[in-house]
This record gives sequence, C-alpha cells and structure tokens, in this order.
Amino acid sequence: MSQENVELARQIFPALVGDWREEDFDPAKLRLDLLHPDVEWETRWPGLPRFAYGRKGVLEWAVRVREPMEMYLELVDVRPIDDERVFLSLHASGRGRGSGAPAEMDIWDIWTLRDGMIYRRQTFYDHAEALEAAGLSE
Repeated sequence: MSQENVELARQIFPALVGDWREEDFDPAKLRLDLLHPDVEWETRWPGLPRFAYGRKGVLEWAVRVREPMEMYLELVDVRPIDDERVFLSLHASGRGRGSGAPAEMDIWDIWTLRDGMIYRRQTFYDHAEALEAAGLSE
C-alpha cells in the first residue's frame, strides 16, 4: 500500500495545488474532492490559524494564504512512511503582491491518505523536525 500511496500523492498534488501564479486564480478550480470530507489541515503559516478542518476550512485557508503573494509549489520528492502516510518534499517560490519581493523556501509535508483522499496534512518548515515527526532519518 505504501508505494500505491506514493503514486496517489504524485497524482493528487498537481490536481489539488495547480499553479497559483495565475492572476485569475479561481478557488472553485481547486480539487477539494481530493480531500477527505473530514480533512485536518495543519500548517504554521504566518497570520493564519494552525488548523483548518473540512473541505470548506481548507478552501478558506487556500484563499487567505494566497492573498499577500503569488505562489508556486513544486513537488520535489515523495516517499512512503507507512501504510497510510507519505513524506513530501516541496519547494515554494513566489512574489509579494504589493512589494513584488521574491520569496523562496523548502517545505515538508506528511500526508495521511485514506480512501484515495488526503485525510490529514501536516506541514513543516524545518527539515529535521519533519523527519522526526515522520519517524524517518536523513
């Protein structure tokens, strides 16, 4: 099951995230059907609540996180953790909407997948912390 979840994550990522650089970003285009109805979305994004719950909560989070900047997320790597979880390495880049200042950072996610959907997302901005949470080593 773990390799199947790696492939599933590779399919879900572009369908869910897409390219947020588009000026005509339309939240209605987000594939919320790829999220479990009871999804738990945990991030530590500045200025936003740490948790969003359910598809509506994730949609609200996505709209708010995009307000101050254009952002593009690239999937760098996916590897299995166990039967339900995968570890994603991501690279984010973008520009501030008001300032035009560029920004880049690496992000690590742990996704729990159930019934072919994301049941839980945990986001980390520190690689060592992400590996520890996943029970993985370098």
